[in-house]
Amino acid sequence: MKKNCILLLLLAAAHYCTAQSTLPEPNPQAPSNANFYYENKGQIIDNAGNLRNDVLYYTEQGFPKTFLMQEGIAFTRTMVGDTAQANAPDTALRIDMIFACDREKEISCAQLIPYEEAKDHLNYYLPHCPNGVTDVNGYARIVYENAYPDIDVHLYSNSVAMKMYFVVKPGGDPDQIALLFQGQDSIALLANGSLKMFLNNWELSLAQAYAYEIDNANNTNVLGWLPAWNHNGSGTVTVATANYNTAHTLVLAIGSETPQPLGVANMDWSVYYGADFLQSEARICSGQGTTVYHAMSHWDPNRYFAAQNGVTLPVGNTHYDWYISQFDNTARQWGTYYGGSKLDQVAALASNAGGSSSANTGVVWVAGITCSNDLIPGTVLPQYAQFYQDKDAGQGGTPMPHSKFDGLLASFDNLGKLKYKTYFGGTSDDIIKYLHIDQQQQYLYLVGNTKGSNNFSNSPNGQTNGSFPLYSGPNNNFYFKNQKCAVDREDGFIAQFRLRDMSLVWSTLFGGSGKDNIVTVTTKDDIVYIGGQTWNNNGGLNESPSPASAHSTCSFPLSNPNDGSFFQNSNNSYNKNMFIAAFNDKRKLVWSTLLGFSVEGLMDISFNSKGQLLCLGTYNISSQYAPQGAAPNSLGLTPLYNNGHSYFQALPSTPASTNTLMKFSPDRRLLWSTPLAFNNTTSSAQETDFSRSFRAANLVLDGDRIYTTTHIAGINLSVTAANGAYLQAQNASNAGGTTQWDSYIMSLDAHEQLTWSTYFGGGSTPNTMDYEHDFPTGLCVQYPYLYLTGQTNSTNAPYIYCIPGSMIPNSYCDQAYYMGTQPYSANYDAFISRFKIDGLPTGIKEGRKSGDITCTLYPNPVQHSTHLGISSNKNRPVQIQIYDQNGRLLRSIPQLLHAGLNAFNLDCSALPAGRFYITITGENVHITHKMTKL
Repeated sequence: MKKNCILLLLLAAAHYCTAQSTLPEPNPQAPSNANFYYENKGQIIDNAGNLRNDVLYYTEQGFPKTFLMQEGIAFTRTMVGDTAQANAPDTALRIDMIFACDREKEISCAQLIPYEEAKDHLNYYLPHCPNGVTDVNGYARIVYENAYPDIDVHLYSNSVAMKMYFVVKPGGDPDQIALLFQGQDSIALLANGSLKMFLNNWELSLAQAYAYEIDNANNTNVLGWLPAWNHNGSGTVTVATANYNTAHTLVLAIGSETPQPLGVANMDWSVYYGADFLQSEARICSGQGTTVYHAMSHWDPNRYFAAQNGVTLPVGNTHYDWYISQFDNTARQWGTYYGGSKLDQVAALASNAGGSSSANTGVVWVAGITCSNDLIPGTVLPQYAQFYQDKDAGQGGTPMPHSKFDGLLASFDNLGKLKYKTYFGGTSDDIIKYLHIDQQQQYLYLVGNTKGSNNFSNSPNGQTNGSFPLYSGPNNNFYFKNQKCAVDREDGFIAQFRLRDMSLVWSTLFGGSGKDNIVTVTTKDDIVYIGGQTWNNNGGLNESPSPASAHSTCSFPLSNPNDGSFFQNSNNSYNKNMFIAAFNDKRKLVWSTLLGFSVEGLMDISFNSKGQLLCLGTYNISSQYAPQGAAPNSLGLTPLYNNGHSYFQALPSTPASTNTLMKFSPDRRLLWSTPLAFNNTTSSAQETDFSRSFRAANLVLDGDRIYTTTHIAGINLSVTAANGAYLQAQNASNAGGTTQWDSYIMSLDAHEQLTWSTYFGGGSTPNTMDYEHDFPTGLCVQYPYLYLTGQTNSTNAPYIYCIPGSMIPNSYCDQAYYMGTQPYSANYDAFISRFKIDGLPTGIKEGRKSGDITCTLYPNPVQHSTHLGISSNKNRPVQIQIYDQNGRLLRSIPQLLHAGLNAFNLDCSALPAGRFYITITGENVHITHKMTKL
């Protein structure tokens, strides 16, 4: 989504992608990989579906989309039809700028020459590329050589936009420069020296140019006059110049410099990632060494060349494709487009880098949903791909209606080339929501849900008759097909593949008569754990023996091993429960328990180094928590357990939505459960609009250190400063609203103490939108870095920090986000941000004890806020007071302590720098802590 008034040729700071420029500049700036010019090898078509071999180069991520032809440049954009109106057409806009060396014939004389080849490449696997178009090279600079006699035109870029230079060599005459514009409604010369073209509410601008000379020794000298645009009234624009040394080279450069942003604290890289329109469902995972993989749903109708200049109406171009990338230490290695003629959305990403099967079946795996029936198949040999479903099940080769979709699974090698593709589903709606690769066993697991299927196979082969691919396996595995439940809405499914030959080992449904979603899966010692959400009420729950091989009722399967494992078999009045289940190495169900209310379910599960299972639940309700304790409850409430030494966040006094972090022992006893990150809305009434593949929260472990993310609306939570760590004290979008969202990051150390928390997001400038969203949708650790990705429609945001090229060569840099102005626009860019985590605190620094009370204060010294932890052996009232060094009382906070660990964030942002004293007083209690405010 891009703003309608574009300063096309604005210079801004970036990092160097090549050793030196081919054109000396007074203050040289490096090009942006986001605005490189890629060669057309047959992947460019217009919105009528025709191949456009007249397009020689194009920009991939920049805006406006730029197509370079022999005669000049075509700038395009697409205006989305009003989504509030049925069948409102999209509108393709195109303005051409022709380098008319022969003004009478209005033709170009130039030859295009690329320079400064990019370090990355692109691959295209789209319906009009039946064999794929791969290894598409990009270039930082394109030169229109002799666009006019002895005058070259250089196209370059920076971190936000394209740049252009007219290079007048000795003997050339700048009066020969003529730009013929075609397709626009009108042209205006503005008082600030810029040139503006108007087309159907789109404004395309060329900034005021400046002039400099280059002498024979390549020294530059900025001249004291400014070139002036002239328009003849019929589309031809010339430029007026003044005196210069004609023995030197004259350069007319369009744009001006801007300062180069650097990293902030431990955030050393943060960029927008995407093109015009929508990028969503972003995922990120670590590979080998310093490599990370990124995948997202990508909708950019501007990649289709407008068939004619002016206004055209495209048909059928508004759909998502997959876009997968590999980065190595922030430098992009490749980007791959994959999709069909209809909707294809990303939901999950996993890496098998270094796995013994990666050479055969692929390094990076992506899964999601598709409505397309014309996806390009992979190149994996048959012996390495025993399971293969080549069409949307039961559709007979006919493209599905847009409301129907199958699961889609594909893999790519370390150069982004397609290796393997299969559909996975039946005749109804089937969604893959999560991927997990067991690196040791070399198994791949899919989980998701299927809606309304009533035709099932029991075969390891891909199906052609529309049946959903289930397989009980050879070992009497747990198996459920749910054919008899006429009222069934949705069931979860889990499927296990052997990676070396992509054979289906096991596939089963998991659910009851209501709606069941499986959204996460992991393994430990060949035990499979799944988590999600069930909408089955008390009458729809069935307790099975443990271990269980079969499930034949329409009730949700619960299983109690009766060995001390946490087991809760009661639902709650909201009828939306988190659950977790485990299957042993024989794939028998050995444990399945409810965990209380959740709108989105159990979102992430992961094991720490001790074999303890961490679980993150999302959109819980503060009024739906059980009294504290490790035992299950009979009310169907979410269990809370303050174990006395781990971080515990007290519940708010008014209803709010929260996340919940839980920890289970290796023998599945509840060891700890705390609420996290409150919102001022409860979210209890309905599901989110992103329910197909949106991830409301993320959990990742680095050894025993815990990182979580979520999104926060309106309410300003306390933040926890850590020395040298990024800190944003409040929601940047709207501190008091309920529709503006920022990301929120939390870090807990190996002792499960909160050591860092911060908002992360932005707003729009000017603030004219009724929504400003920053959603974190993916998180991974590639030590010593934490990578965060998500989607944003904020313009004033922390996604403009690119590392200088001298520090990390070829680091990807895109600082540009363009905002649409239509009131019905809801477009997003993706973002990727990186935080250095090896310097984060690893434990509590200081403690005080008085009687049965122990107090810790961290961090100390304090920048904005500090974390106060108080352990008590019983419930008791205390006063928390802050004094300055003169003994003056500044603040007094009455607080009721609960037995166990009580955690508070003290906002110290209003305190001046200096020394202060915090006291905790009560019956037989008096503790004083020194605190230094920076």
